Amino acid sequence: MTDVYTLSVSCVDGRYLAGPYGMTLSTPAATTLGQLAKAILDTVDFDHDHLDEFYIASSAYGKRSALVSKTRAELADEQVTDITLSEILPLPKKKKLYYLFDPGDGWRFEITASGKTATAMADKSSTHILEQSGVRPLQYGGDTDEDDA
Repeated sequence: MTDVYTLSVSCVDGRYLAGPYGMTLSTPAATTLGQLAKAILDTVDFDHDHLDEFYIASSAYGKRSALVSKTRAELADEQVTDITLSEILPLPKKKKLYYLFDPGDGWRFEITASGKTATAMADKSSTHILEQSGVRPLQYGGDTDEDDA
């Protein structure tokens, strides 16, 4: 048995966001933020070639709280991408986890956990997409002629 989180991930902003988009993921509690970032980017088919960060806030543009894991004392010595979901979830009341990808284009993903359950997963080490809804964002918009020039 492995503890598993069900996460709702919504793209709440981005330069070429055409409409609402969301996904629901099932992922082990031992998933790191780096692995979660990869799962999100793979699902929306974005290149992994830009700066990114995770933060905690009340809203996408709200005052950010430090992303310090509950069980690690020295932030300077830890890589944020190595923090596991079980170390930061559940979040404080009225706070959400955000993933900012490519600050120039401002792709922001709001991540909420609907709960943790103990369950047997066929593949206990990976994240699974349960569902997607809305218009999948295009990283560089629909017109790529500008990039080809």
